[in-house]
Amino acid sequence: MQLRVINLGSVSPLKSQSVYHGIAHAMRAGDAPVLVLCSPGRPYLSVGMHQQAELEFDLQRCKAHNLSIIPRQTGGGCVLLDQQQLFFQFIFHRSIAPTTANELYPRLLQPIIDCYQHIGIAAQQIGLTDLQVGGKKITGSGAASIGEATVLVGNFIHAFDARLMANVIHAPSDEYRQLFAEQLQQRMTSIQQQGKSVDNATLIAKLHHQIPQRLGLTPISSELTQREQHEIMLMEQELLEDSEWQISKKLVSHGIKICAHTYVTERVATIAGNALRCLLLQQTHKIIIAYLFVNQDRQHALETSFHHCALNGEQLRSYLQQADQELHPYAEHFIELLLQSRIDPAI
Repeated sequence: MQLRVINLGSVSPLKSQSVYHGIAHAMRAGDAPVLVLCSPGRPYLSVGMHQQAELEFDLQRCKAHNLSIIPRQTGGGCVLLDQQQLFFQFIFHRSIAPTTANELYPRLLQPIIDCYQHIGIAAQQIGLTDLQVGGKKITGSGAASIGEATVLVGNFIHAFDARLMANVIHAPSDEYRQLFAEQLQQRMTSIQQQGKSVDNATLIAKLHHQIPQRLGLTPISSELTQREQHEIMLMEQELLEDSEWQISKKLVSHGIKICAHTYVTERVATIAGNALRCLLLQQTHKIIIAYLFVNQDRQHALETSFHHCALNGEQLRSYLQQADQELHPYAEHFIELLLQSRIDPAI
């Protein structure tokens, strides 16, 4: 079977999202699968189908940085996308696509892993959607069913502006933004940070070489059909408007996802006139760093005693007994906030 490879080069931010949506809506049974390769011509932000832009980003800061926000019908979190990334977008008719996420992601991400390894980067799949190198995320991906098609999209990251991303997220406090910025820089990497210099043409050539071996498909250069162009045009308008498929909630309640199974969250409560706040870095139900605040002028950094403490009541009580005595009257309330912060690792 052939795989139509459509290399669009540099495109507008809107088209970088509308193109795979449009091809998916145009696809019919018997059509050859498609791989689109492109890069946005300028930076922008995107939210997944389970997110609302104003809940994930600070709209005033986005405007100050001239960053548009474009929604997408695939999953995943809020992201910063720019010309330093090469997008890969697989579109298969559902009749020939893997039927479960556990089959889809490993199969279609394997050629991407091979490309990284061929340029000397030891990428591996962590969780379902991320590729990591030495514990740091280098590729994110997301999938969806659109029209009659199954879609999986992701990116090769040449470089990533972690500071800009941290500056424009919706942050309930300065400490939250600072922790997110620090962790993003520690837990994200790129082709350049891995000490490699490679252009998109080289990545594309290696991808062409790996696809027959990994997917059993023959890549052929192709162009957009008239039907696809029409559907892409319709999708550009839909992505700019409020859509039925958008959901008014945050992907991570009271927080944000950094990479596979790693999140920053913040929860607050008022107890007897005191404002209690828990700022938490967690990973698969374990506390990596916890900051407990009693009112705005009291900060208790317990990252040492909380290191890898499980998010369960018994262990939290044991650890809080070692904390500053001024925290003791609020211990049970902090435990409740911490337990409420626990994130489902499936997100």
